Amino acid sequence: MEDITWSNTLIKDLSNTPIVVPNSRIASIFKNFYLPDSETWVGISPVISVEAELEKVERLCVGLGKEVVDEFSGVVKTFEPVVRFSSFSDWGLIVNVFF
Repeated sequence: MEDITWSNTLIKDLSNTPIVVPNSRIASIFKNFYLPDSETWVGISPVISVEAELEKVERLCVGLGKEVVDEFSGVVKTFEPVVRFSSFSDWGLIVNVFF
């Protein structure tokens, strides 16, 4: 690609031959990848005590994630909440919950 203007785009092939392509033609071929997807995930990052039992924390976070998914419309109901124990902070263990 050599140049993009309001009306056309200049492309050169392997033999350096210029090809002028109208932008309307390019726009009709390519998908706009900047449009948001209708399905998305949400993440929260609570901090828990380092003395907490991690298995209980994971069960609680998954259960709460399922409750949130069930309560709101427009949420993908088949997505299983995911829990990741991330890192330590000055206040405790950071947990990432995605649903």
